[in-house]
Amino acid sequence: MASDAPPRILCDPGDDDEFLATVERLVPEVADDRALERGLRRRYPRAAVHRRELSGESGTWYVYRDGRWLGGRAGASFGLASLRRRTG
Repeated sequence: MASDAPPRILCDPGDDDEFLATVERLVPEVADDRALERGLRRRYPRAAVHRRELSGESGTWYVYRDGRWLGGRAGASFGLASLRRRTG
């Protein structure tokens, strides 16, 4: 990552508590987005993690359980420290 700040995590679907708990457990254990994707694929074979870095941002990881955006209620945004808190 470009900065030392933790990434913002955007999970899809954002209403799958089991998936969110898995992401929450793995994020502190991994060094980067690719390692998170490998860890998730043990349980979710189609999982994909995409990193976005823009100047002035700490970075965002888009974490897709099914390999792509599903839409709907999904996609709540979480900071690393409050991954489980629903927003919006």
